[in-house]
Amino acid sequence: GEVEFQGHAFEKEEDFQFFQGRAFDCIFLCDVFLYYFESYKPMDLTPSQLLSQLCGLLKPQGRIYICDPHGCFQLQSWFGRASPYLISTEYKHRRFRVTPTLEEVSLAVEAAGMTIKKIRECYCQEDLERDNQNASVAKEFPLWWFFEIGK
Repeated sequence: GEVEFQGHAFEKEEDFQFFQGRAFDCIFLCDVFLYYFESYKPMDLTPSQLLSQLCGLLKPQGRIYICDPHGCFQLQSWFGRASPYLISTEYKHRRFRVTPTLEEVSLAVEAAGMTIKKIRECYCQEDLERDNQNASVAKEFPLWWFFEIGK
């Protein structure tokens, strides 16, 4: 089959007009979805509105794949010690929002009329192979989570 890669900004509903009449087997968002929960610039789309718009671009069996920093790990410190430790003081009630919680992702998917087909927690292979303080943490905590979402 043919693979076509495209990059586009989706900040408002008008941005989807470019794709009218087209349908895709898969849409992949990497290090993107989290910014619809806590935007670094003004955007007119909520996370569920984004998914709803993307869902409209999928073929009947199409999927949206999302790979973002893990929600409970993004704010954790990397301490410069041989055996680092983590203290999690924020997850649900955050002062510094970076990533959504699993429930927030799930609610956005449901509001878009879609379902989560798979969730995976991903480890960074490069960190796993190193022998340093980052590897000690990376061996215990996933740095990324991966969602497969369908209609």
